[in-house]
Amino acid sequence: MEDELRQNINQLKNFDNIFDGKTFEIIDSLIIVVDNELSIQYCNKTDQNKLFGYTKKELLTKDLISIIKDDEKNYFRDNFLNNPINEIIKLNIKFKRKNGKYTSYILKGIPLKNQSGYILSLDINLKSSPAHMDFSKNNSTLFESLVKTTSDAIIVSDLKTNIISISEKVLKLSGFEDETSFRGISSFDFIHPDDRKLAKENLLKTLRNGEIKGAKYRFVKKDGGYYRGELNASVIKDPKGNP
Repeated sequence: MEDELRQNINQLKNFDNIFDGKTFEIIDSLIIVVDNELSIQYCNKTDQNKLFGYTKKELLTKDLISIIKDDEKNYFRDNFLNNPINEIIKLNIKFKRKNGKYTSYILKGIPLKNQSGYILSLDINLKSSPAHMDFSKNNSTLFESLVKTTSDAIIVSDLKTNIISISEKVLKLSGFEDETSFRGISSFDFIHPDDRKLAKENLLKTLRNGEIKGAKYRFVKKDGGYYRGELNASVIKDPKGNP
């Protein structure tokens, strides 16, 4: 299995060499290959900011679990290692940087064809940064508190429909246990496929008019079923008036 993994990595490097080592330089994602023990065997970036503050040489001495936030390690193991073969894994995970601080990443991964390891792409989850969570510099904390404590079902998403925050009522209606099932995922993924065209049309109306009321969709539940709901949406603007 180790030899097969080495062959996969060599193929990746050879492919990169065809393009003078610049194949992955046009990709913003950090590309990592890990073995089945999750030890990092390959990464594509030398930019230290893309490597959690480590040099490439330092990163290649680590296993992935060691740089994941302690209280998210079990979540990662449960959702990553138990994922069906050949299905793309997508998780929102906080990684520990060399300076001890944490950065949230959207991690996507898929097992290598010969099951000798996994290839992963990681992108900084900009939605978790203050600049993207700052709905209003003076009121962001209050707004977040309202979302968490309201008895209504509220979903906050960015302009690309990726979910930033949800209220407790959303969990109760959908049957999911915690917010990590939603964060960083497109809100359209939680709408019935037959209703998504209408949802996209209503999104454009919301952006154009500032709000929409009474939109009716079927929403996805954890058990695969659906529940019907009526949606009111409005655009949140920053202090400069930008959506």
